[in-house]
Amino acid sequence: MQLLQNPATATNTAILPNTPKDLRVALASGETLGINRPFLDIQRDLYRKVPDSYYQFKSKGNTQIIFLPWELLSCCLDYITPGWEKSITLNQIGERVTVECTITIHSSDGSFKRTATGSDTLLDEGYGGPVVDAESQAFRRALANFGFCSYLWDKDIANALIKRIKG
Repeated sequence: MQLLQNPATATNTAILPNTPKDLRVALASGETLGINRPFLDIQRDLYRKVPDSYYQFKSKGNTQIIFLPWELLSCCLDYITPGWEKSITLNQIGERVTVECTITIHSSDGSFKRTATGSDTLLDEGYGGPVVDAESQAFRRALANFGFCSYLWDKDIANALIKRIKG
């Protein structure tokens, strides 16, 4: 069985276009990394770093959070692995909404799924609302289960990125 490269070396070079605008232009012209590729190749690409221009920031209390918006994540997947699928299951438990998100990636080796959950309080009046926020959370987590932007879940790495990008 062929092993993935060491993440420290595998993630050093970005495979996505330099800016979100360039990504959207590439997708509009039909440019992708191709369909029907081996899963190992897709997974290597998912583990690669994302250009700094893709990141956005928000404050939660006294903490800065670095993230990619869900619609940009969708574009990234369209570029790296066209034909991917997303399914969600919505549940309400008391005053909370939970969303289970399953991402399916199709490759020449078969189809591979990763599932994750997100939740929010129904009383959340923030941007998007509780269902959208819970779905976005679940989507990001399912992608991280494939390795995409999984480094953002490491607080030391996330803080170092914030410091480097924002100064």
